[in-house]
Parts: sequence; structure tokens; C-alpha cells
Amino acid sequence: MSEELLVDTNAFETRIALLRDGEPVEIHLQRPARDPKAEPGSLVGNIYLGRIARVAPAIQAAFVDIGTQTLGALFNEPHGTDFDTAAIPRGTSGTRSVREGDHILVQVAKEPLKGRGGGHGKGPRLSANPSLVGRYVVAFPLAARGGREGVVDEDGPGERVNLSRRLVADDERSRLGALAADVLQDLGLPWDCIVRTAAAGATRAEIADDLAYLCRLWQRIRQRRERAREAPTLLFQELPATLRTVRDLAGPALSRILVNDDDACAAVRRHVEAHFPVYRDKVVHYRSTQPLFDAFGVEAAVEAILDPRAELPSGGQLVIEHTEAMTTIDVDSGTALDSASRADTALVTNLEAARAIPRQLRLRNIGGIVVVDFISMVSDEHRDIVHRTLLEAAKGDPARFTASGFSDLGLVEISRRRIRDSLLSQLSGNCPDCVGRGYAKSAQSTCFDIFRTLLRRTAVDGPGLSSYVLHAAEAVVDRLLDEDAHHLAALVSRTRRPVELQVEPAYRNDQFDLIGVPRPGTETA
Repeated sequence: MSEELLVDTNAFETRIALLRDGEPVEIHLQRPARDPKAEPGSLVGNIYLGRIARVAPAIQAAFVDIGTQTLGALFNEPHGTDFDTAAIPRGTSGTRSVREGDHILVQVAKEPLKGRGGGHGKGPRLSANPSLVGRYVVAFPLAARGGREGVVDEDGPGERVNLSRRLVADDERSRLGALAADVLQDLGLPWDCIVRTAAAGATRAEIADDLAYLCRLWQRIRQRRERAREAPTLLFQELPATLRTVRDLAGPALSRILVNDDDACAAVRRHVEAHFPVYRDKVVHYRSTQPLFDAFGVEAAVEAILDPRAELPSGGQLVIEHTEAMTTIDVDSGTALDSASRADTALVTNLEAARAIPRQLRLRNIGGIVVVDFISMVSDEHRDIVHRTLLEAAKGDPARFTASGFSDLGLVEISRRRIRDSLLSQLSGNCPDCVGRGYAKSAQSTCFDIFRTLLRRTAVDGPGLSSYVLHAAEAVVDRLLDEDAHHLAALVSRTRRPVELQVEPAYRNDQFDLIGVPRPGTETA
């Protein structure tokens, strides 16, 4: 397996793609904030001295002002904060109470998510147990002991040292666990930490240098907090998207990092030389006149993200639909009819879907609850095979991925950790016709709304009006002049008030205005 990292950057956006054996598996997109007042770039990883704006004891949560448009949500964490309206500390050891107006150190764990249809979204999810990410180690300076919310996709045997579960070799896990514990003790750091997948094969000196760097970083954060005179205050800002993604996605299988911009390439080289020199010679400046994403077929993958349908090799397809609460995926056999029996067709298509779904979720950056409606299978053995295939295909996903077995209705529920908005929400906006609802009223329904409005207006407007002028979308006016012309004529005859039709090109199908025209010598009704 070979991996390549493509960094396509320019003045208006930065796009980063991870390719595995030539196929894109992950795409990151960073654009300037739509609102000039919004904080630019990603917030995840930033550490703030925040101010408690509101406490909600009923849900053990506080809402924290960190200087963004929406308040961040801080929920009770193990060995963290006990949310109470009292000002004095209480509860078990390691907890503390907070009240409105208190200052608190928090880190952004999840990006704010915008609402569907332009509605209010969710503010950033916060943690009172900040983490510092190094090349080989993730450190938790404030943790009292292992086992924290937000690190659920990692496991390990130690109280202070956990290990990435993608480190599969038992000997290497034991070596790295013992090595990290010894370095923490030698440095006198009472921290919890996670040894990352990238640490495979790392020496003691490399682990020690990584932890020493994180120790210096933490000291700078503490000094800034001590000097902060007000909250909210930004204490630490995560790396820019390019460097952060290189740090997080560069793995042992990485063959090269292609960067299309002079300045960005120089910045990546400096960062690589300073923090993981093993990749020094793998940073390549892409100089071709053909756009980088076009050259590697990534542009087509970006466009495909806007398509709710994803084709399967045998002719079936996935139909991916987003809703406010969850994402649903329907597995359709399509033209996959070559198998000898219906059961074989269902199994083959479902297996292809089980391999494709984790890739599509990662590629589209879809998180939260996902419900999959596979093609119906009678055999329990076939269901087990599909479920195992789904879990196996998701092993390479860095986000926490869990999948239930088949329910009585034949559905599989997936939970995938969500940190940022999906790529679909970043690439798209509200539909001008449906205003984000996902559907639009038909021209026929609007015509019937107009007829009902005409009857109501006739009953209340009185004799002062001689006629009406209707402003509506072209499709509605066309229907009133054609299919529904007889209905309109009957109403005009009944109300004895002619209706003049005017097309408004900017109107949606569900928009119309019915304006009364007063009789000469009377006031407008």
C-alpha cells in the first residue's frame, strides 16, 4: 500500500487530499470564513481562556464564550468539571464547580456545525481536558488518569500511557508503552498520553524530543493564561490546515508530499525538517501546468461528493441522503442482475456496499448517526459476512467507527465521530427553490393556493376593488394560462373580478402576491 499527500493551495482556498494506491480516501478543504466577523480557519485544537456564559445543571453542561459567534458547549467530563450553580467547590476529588462569569481553560474538540436550511447550527464542542498533539505522542497535561472522553478511538493497557489501536504488533505496543512511560517519568511529567500510530519504529530519543517539545508548548500556554487579563482570550492556535494535515495524515506508507505552491512547499519543508525529518526528502514541489487535483483524478472525486449516488462495481449504487438528525444510505441493486439468484445478487451487492460505505463516509467527512438500508437478506450467515466486511473496511478510518448488527428491520446503524462539517455542507449552499428544505412546492399546489387566496380576499375585500393583479413565477403563470385556466376562469366568473397575470422571474414557485386594484374614486382595500 502506497500513500501520497496532495496539497493544492492558492489565494482563495487550500485543499488537501490523501491518496491510497492512487485513490482519494480523505479530502480536507479550508476556505475563508463566509462571515468576516467569524474566526478564520479551523477552530479544532485551539485552546482558549473562556468565560462561562450560562450553566445548565439539568444536562450537566455549560455554555462558554470563547469569542466565536456561537457559544461553545462544555459537557461534564470524567474527572473534569462538575456543573452546579454553587460557587464553592464540591463533589468528588478532581472535580470543581463553575458558575456564570467564571473563567475556564477549554479546547475546541469539534467545529461549530451550521444548521440545515440556514437555521441555527451547533456551537463548537469544548473540552476542559486539553490535548497537545505531537508527531508521535498526544499529551494530556491536565488529566488525572487515563480514560477520557474524546479519546474513545484509542485503547491501551496503562493508566497513563495509551496506545493507538492501529499499532497492532504486540511486541511494538509493549516496547512503545514502556518507552513512553519511562520518558514521562524521566521528564517528571504527571501527564496522560497516547502513543500515535506514527510512532511505530520510533526511538527513545524521538519520543523524548516530542514530549519535551510538548512540555515547552504547555509552559508557554500557562504563561499566556497567567498574563491574560480578560476572557475570552486565545492561548494557543493550532497549526494551519496544511501543516496540521501533513502532521496528522503522514504515515509509514507515505511515499511523497506534493505541494503546488512555492511558499506552501517551503513551509511544509521547514515543518517537516523541524518535527519529523524522516519525510524531508519526500516533500516535492509540483511544477506541472496541469492542475494538481486534475492530474491525480481528485477533482472528479470532489465533484462526485455533490452527487447523492455512488456507483458500485457490479452495477449497484449507494444513495446517500443527509438530514438534520442523521445520514441515511440506501443500497440499490441497480443493474446488478448477473448473479444466478436473488440471494446471490443481494449478497454480492451488499458486500460491495459494505466495502464502499466506510470510504464514502471518510471521503465526504460524514459523521454522526448513519443508518444503512442494505438489500434484504434472509440468511443470517450472509448478514454476518456483510457486517464483518463493513467493520473490516472501516479499520483504516482514523475517526471512531462503530456499526451495530442488522436490526429486525434489516437496518445497520453506524456511528462515526464527527469533528467538522461534512464536505457537502462546505461545498454547497441553500437551494434557492426549496430554501434548504429539500423539496419545493409544485406549480400546481401554488395555483390552488392562489385560488383559495382569491376566494378569501373576495369575501373580505368588499366592493371597493375592481380587479386583482397576480405576481407569480413563470411556471405558475404558465399553468394558470394552460392546465388550470378553466379553474381560474370559473373563479373570475364567480367573484366578478378579473385577474391580471404578471411573471416575476425572481419568484420561487411557492411565492406569489395578489394585489387588489381599487375602483375609480375609492381607496385601496
